[in-house]
Amino acid sequence: MRVAVALLLAACAAVAAGCGGHPSAFDGGVSAANARRDVAAARREWLGEVRANARRYPRVRFHNLDHADFVARLDLQARRHDFRITRIAWRRGYLDVPDVTIASTHYVQLARDLPHVLDAIDPPPLSDHRAFEAIFLEAVDGRGVPFVAIYDSLRGHIMGGQWARSDALFPYSHG
Repeated sequence: MRVAVALLLAACAAVAAGCGGHPSAFDGGVSAANARRDVAAARREWLGEVRANARRYPRVRFHNLDHADFVARLDLQARRHDFRITRIAWRRGYLDVPDVTIASTHYVQLARDLPHVLDAIDPPPLSDHRAFEAIFLEAVDGRGVPFVAIYDSLRGHIMGGQWARSDALFPYSHG
């Protein structure tokens, strides 16, 4: 029974991904205004955590990737995964970390690809650190409404999170 349900869900997701996934099919009952509010709150919480950890652990240093190299990596991923880069903000002060917004109409497929995109633009640690100490990556639909966001921070203690407009759009397992 579980196999049949899993196959049915996979087939539905594949059909939706192939069609671009109309946003109303994956809004999870979350209005556009609430989606924007939720992601803005997640971004504020992430940025507050990053700044607090920078103050708490000032001696921890990260050798952040050069901005041009980061943009080149992100451009390559945009071509590979069929999304547009709509905004890159460099959060400065105690830190210099990317806060990125991308746009796509392939909602389910991009949500599934986001962990790979993140690993390509901010590689997993090989020697105790990633390319950046923190990153925020938000994906919006054709109307500019967020449908998924992932973020992390590695200074002091590791934190990360994800937000999705519906269960079908979570890029990582969640409970």
